[in-house]
Amino acid sequence: MLFNTLGTASGVALAHSVSTWWRPKPFQSDVLSIAGVLSAGSVVALTGVLLGPSFPDDTYYGDWTPRLGHLEWFGGRVLQASLGELAIPPGALAISSQVRRQLLSGAAIDGHGRAGPGPSGLAPLFTIADGHQREIVLL
Repeated sequence: MLFNTLGTASGVALAHSVSTWWRPKPFQSDVLSIAGVLSAGSVVALTGVLLGPSFPDDTYYGDWTPRLGHLEWFGGRVLQASLGELAIPPGALAISSQVRRQLLSGAAIDGHGRAGPGPSGLAPLFTIADGHQREIVLL
């Protein structure tokens, strides 16, 4: 209801001010141009901030060659998986807070394995998931 009211009020304000922005005077056109560029830039910047990664503060779990219903299965073997300097073994990660810090810092993800039969589609080598089984990292 609040956003409907705000949308209606914005529409009425635009309709009443149409003469100002439809055919503005030279000074007004400069101001409107600057305001438009700043508004568009703000929307792009805010979208980037809101769509940035957010990693939950939870217990993380490593899984090597997981069988996920929506992806193919990798028939090879993972020998080692790491995030930055942290080894990611299969199972519950006792270093979940350190893993989260590494993810937030943009640490490199590294995995070594032995190839198996070629999967017919996208197949994960290893994943990191949170306690609610949400995929955090999928390589």
